[in-house]
Amino acid sequence: PPRRRSCVGQVLASKTGVLFFRCAPRSPVSEHQHAMAVVHIDADRFFLAVHAQFDRSVREGPGTPPIALFQYNDVICVSASARALGVRKHMSPEAARAVLTPAGGRLVHAFWRDWPGPRTWYKPYQDASRDLFACIRASLDAGAACGSTLERASIDEGYVSVEERHGPESVAEELVRSVRERLGLPVCCGVAPNKLLAKLASSAAKASGGGSGAS
Repeated sequence: PPRRRSCVGQVLASKTGVLFFRCAPRSPVSEHQHAMAVVHIDADRFFLAVHAQFDRSVREGPGTPPIALFQYNDVICVSASARALGVRKHMSPEAARAVLTPAGGRLVHAFWRDWPGPRTWYKPYQDASRDLFACIRASLDAGAACGSTLERASIDEGYVSVEERHGPESVAEELVRSVRERLGLPVCCGVAPNKLLAKLASSAAKASGGGSGAS
């Protein structure tokens, strides 16, 4: 039977300067099978990115004040500059405000509506999510990975099963480019032999400020 790939490998730099961790040895397969990889794609600060499409004042960039988005009694999304100050997801709004206000930052409430009763309005996020996955599907089908399985994991992240012969790292970089150009949403990708490592790789790419990484 085919052997599982070891997670011992070497770090390689992609053409975009993002670090890749290449597993070795490669999984031997039969003549009737192709080695597979998993690409995890995750939108970066998705809820704030959706808000930025309606409110330019929350768009991240040079000189933008630190911002945290909250609903009810929970911070659900944090800008990079707010995170640098120590604001984290799931902080209480009061705790986040105490950190943001002295630095000139602010809290922004998630979209909400008055009827039936004040509550968070998820439609803008759901619409953006549909556009995101439609863009991913279109990008896959326009390239070598046409027909690859796309699995939605949450409102802003998913997994793609890609045959190794199609170059999963190239597929990941194309997804990052396509989503950013078509939708203006920042996304990160991780490439690995399985979902767990792919998710860890995308988290590492996000933390490094890059677009994609591989484990």
